[in-house]
Amino acid sequence: ITIDLVEGGREIPVTEANKHQFVQKMINWRLVDRAAVQTDAFVAGFHSVLPLEYLQPFSAGDLELLLCGSTEIDIEDWKVNTLYKSGYSSESDIVCWFWELVRKMDNVERMRLLQFVTGTTAIPSRGFAHLQGSDGERRFSIMRVVDTRRLPQAHTCFNELVLPEYDSQDEFESKLLQAMEHVNDGILLR
Repeated sequence: ITIDLVEGGREIPVTEANKHQFVQKMINWRLVDRAAVQTDAFVAGFHSVLPLEYLQPFSAGDLELLLCGSTEIDIEDWKVNTLYKSGYSSESDIVCWFWELVRKMDNVERMRLLQFVTGTTAIPSRGFAHLQGSDGERRFSIMRVVDTRRLPQAHTCFNELVLPEYDSQDEFESKLLQAMEHVNDGILLR
């Protein structure tokens, strides 16, 4: 398909003098014009469900918070709303090491961990008690397995982190970070 970005554009060579105009027109076409019909249909459908007058009191940041939740992870809320399975408790060494590691991480690393376990970085606007799984609300959980030869795994549909009972905190941290790194690279190791 050939599209004229300006009238008679296919006849106008791109030169040093007009290259900035060409780039601006190309960006506008790629990001706005070529998707205008679809964007207009989406906006019309969205406003049929939620009329514009209901949205006007909100800033873009307010709407993002309502739709996507916070971008700052509340560690205490996460911890209070975590379930422990198969012999782990909030007092287990591995669980204490997990929360120590979470506290050492910056927010971006915490979001990567959350994405590793849940499949999303979205934090529910009403907190971790309302974390969504594949079948509705499903709290974050940490499940014990005995085989320490394996890396930690995540069951993202169930918001479940499967942690082997490693012998040391260093081994635990190394294995969890390794598992997170490989998943973020698109590689799943078992």
